[in-house]
Amino acid sequence: MNIAERELIAAFVSATNACNYCAGIHTAVAERFGVDPSVIQVLVEDIDTAPVSDKMKPILKLSQKLTLSPVKMQESDVEAIKNVGWSEQTVEDVVCITGLFNFYNRLLEGHGIKGFPEIFEEGSMYLKKHGYNIPGFVARFLLWRKNRKMKKTLAMSSIQ
Repeated sequence: MNIAERELIAAFVSATNACNYCAGIHTAVAERFGVDPSVIQVLVEDIDTAPVSDKMKPILKLSQKLTLSPVKMQESDVEAIKNVGWSEQTVEDVVCITGLFNFYNRLLEGHGIKGFPEIFEEGSMYLKKHGYNIPGFVARFLLWRKNRKMKKTLAMSSIQ
């Protein structure tokens, strides 16, 4: 599985969870690796009609099921992936990516971090250049947010 495919999964899981922050950044990262960003919303609406390869569809269906109803997972979900030529390692990777992004989505949503276009741009550039050091990146975002709030507070206090 290549980087674009992994980012597609990350963006898809995050969009499925309506996590604006992760969906925004990972859609932008996927775009930097050649994925049309409009594909993500089409996938959320209907994987079968989405303009992705037939080889990716069982992967995305497994990600969707693992995200929305993990208790309903069956061996046939895994077999569908293997039947189109993916390996057992790919199945493990998909489960890990899906689980990780479900965790990140809940972590960020739980802290009220929603994101905005500038951070999507910065975050996607960072991830394309440096890869995954998420805790460091989240820490940078939180510091940036704290500094932004501090500047607003200082600006408000100078008005009074």
